[in-house]
Amino acid sequence: MQNRIIRIAMALAGCILLAAGCIRRSDLGSDGTPIGFAAGSALLRDDATKSGTLKTGTQFTTGDKIAVFGWHDAAGGFIFNDQPVELKSSGRWEYAPVQPWEWGAGSDYYDFLAIYPFRAAEPYPSVVSSPRVLVSQSYSTSDQYDLMMGGVRRRAEENDRNRTVPFVFQHMCCAVRILVYNDSQQKDFTLNAYSFLNIASQAVARVQIAGDAAAFGWAEAQRSAEIPVGGASGIAQTLSHGSSGPGYTSPFDLLIPLALDEELGTGTGHWPKLVLNFTKDGSAVPEDVEVKLKDICRLDNDTETQDPILQWEPGVLYTYKIHIKVDGGIVVHVVTTDWDVVEAETPGLLI
Repeated sequence: MQNRIIRIAMALAGCILLAAGCIRRSDLGSDGTPIGFAAGSALLRDDATKSGTLKTGTQFTTGDKIAVFGWHDAAGGFIFNDQPVELKSSGRWEYAPVQPWEWGAGSDYYDFLAIYPFRAAEPYPSVVSSPRVLVSQSYSTSDQYDLMMGGVRRRAEENDRNRTVPFVFQHMCCAVRILVYNDSQQKDFTLNAYSFLNIASQAVARVQIAGDAAAFGWAEAQRSAEIPVGGASGIAQTLSHGSSGPGYTSPFDLLIPLALDEELGTGTGHWPKLVLNFTKDGSAVPEDVEVKLKDICRLDNDTETQDPILQWEPGVLYTYKIHIKVDGGIVVHVVTTDWDVVEAETPGLLI
């Protein structure tokens, strides 16, 4: 009887060691709880762009898809790589096949990075894992979609570590539009086109986890001297004199954030500019008006502060209000308003 008990004890010990060996081989443990996601976006105003609308408020809508990347430290690799996750009519974000949480030691962690929208066509996102996980997305201003990114780190020692992973997406682009006014008392003019010069036409947006928080940025910006970016041509809209409101309101251009006081090539004079082309009433010769974006100053309660706006920031809407007067000269006032309703203007550029 004693020998039997010893043999049973040894068998149980063998099972325990075998089970422990299985855990050591994978270094992971799972209770079967699936990894789930939730997503919202930082507030942005509800204004139309050239193609579709900006993602606004804090909610996504049914059918929206995000691309998820998931790095598991204990596993030493990716458990998600450009995984589409879709918001269903049930209000749940779903993906397949479902992955469970599989925690290792107490220092274990997961890094989750995401891009909106999920792209089913090139250019696809790229990802690297050293020295830390970094997800990149090439973006061209010709694409005109509201690129957003988010990131979350989940650590093993956190309470309720299997809870839903909450992405808060950041808008990577800035949104820029123009309003054109005719301040003339006697003459009309026709707006032909507008564009931006010496700004980035393409760049790479990046998101990574740094210090347990998501960090965002842009790299590899491509700028070409005097090559128009954004804007519109063939407008052919006549702006009548004596009107108080804007005669022309453009849709938003989604553009790549950049420093507005950085010359493209030292001494070249190629500063970021807004260029408008128009034709005065009675004239057959179009004219250009160019405004250096770095010359625009911020307003505080309608008072000029002499504080220039030198940077387009991601997730900000800028509205340039251009007042053109063609009665004996052209005076251009440019006002920008970001989505926090902070205004700026030039003191008046006489051309």
